[in-house]
Amino acid sequence: MGGDGTLAFHSNRLMTLVHGKSLLSISFVLALALAAPLAAQKTDTVTLYNGNRITGEIKELDHAKLKYSTDDMGTIYIEWNKIARLTSRAYFEVELEDGLRFYGTFGEPSRDGIVLVVLTESTADTVDMALIVKITPIKATFWTRLDGNVDIGFTYASANSLFQLNTTATVKYRGRKWSTRFDYSSYWQNSDSTAGTVRNNASIDAKRLLQHRWAALGYLAAESNEELNLDLRLTAGVGGVFQVVQTNSSLLDLLAGPLVTRELFLDDPDTKHSLELGFGGQYDTFRFDAPELDFMVKLVVIPSVTTWGRVRVNLDSKLRYELINDFYIGFSLFNAFDNRAGEEGSQNDFNTTISLGYKF
Repeated sequence: MGGDGTLAFHSNRLMTLVHGKSLLSISFVLALALAAPLAAQKTDTVTLYNGNRITGEIKELDHAKLKYSTDDMGTIYIEWNKIARLTSRAYFEVELEDGLRFYGTFGEPSRDGIVLVVLTESTADTVDMALIVKITPIKATFWTRLDGNVDIGFTYASANSLFQLNTTATVKYRGRKWSTRFDYSSYWQNSDSTAGTVRNNASIDAKRLLQHRWAALGYLAAESNEELNLDLRLTAGVGGVFQVVQTNSSLLDLLAGPLVTRELFLDDPDTKHSLELGFGGQYDTFRFDAPELDFMVKLVVIPSVTTWGRVRVNLDSKLRYELINDFYIGFSLFNAFDNRAGEEGSQNDFNTTISLGYKF
């Protein structure tokens, strides 16, 4: 009896503990379930000059538009000059026209037209909103810092069985001190009347953001182009970037630096190594009044140091016109020139493309 009673006592105690832990686990799960919606609630506030106050989540300020996520209206874009005040507990980078950057949360300002950037618990800076050109969230995880876009264009003509396929993709990462960008483009064409041609480009660059609109640049790229008789070109380089113009309607970047290349041409079995210098610039202008319109042109001139007299020139231009929210039609122009493209290759490769795209 004593043994049975002791066994029964321990069994009941064990059941009580298990039951208690089960209740604790269930309570914990319920607490998480209830806390998740609260954590996901949008707590940033935007106050407009007309008196409207909108609760949501600040995504970014770029091209004179604040991208703002709300529960009731979805993602909206608000013209920057219509906003009187911002408050947020999230962490942001605030960049001014002169390249000066601030990092912190947004406190309650004392008047309209300014942003109170809380740097630490005891320090804050007041910034004139008219001088702000970019606001970038510095998020906690890697995946939330990514954004980009994908374009796909396709052409078919039955008269000569012409097929054209053009694909471009961009993925960007943004941290506090570093920004990284990956670009990929592919062009394929074939028809009954002409020989097929293929062009592929992939590149990645990393920028170390400095003060006063300067950045240090590291660059890697791989390229093939049958039109230029190029089987494979690998390029690595470093350089500096200076932002000459940075306003809420346009950007102009200039860059320069040395490049090391490794090339293999289709008509030459020997691999060539060379040292080059890269000089170039990129101009962007944009309009966010509906429908949105973006235009970009990039020009890079690359004279060779080791092969005197050789010059390569790359021109890339894109026009993007919004059809519906985040979907757009794109027009692009590409031109690659190489005055030493091999005996069998053309010196110039040129094409234009119309595509449909989506940005995320």
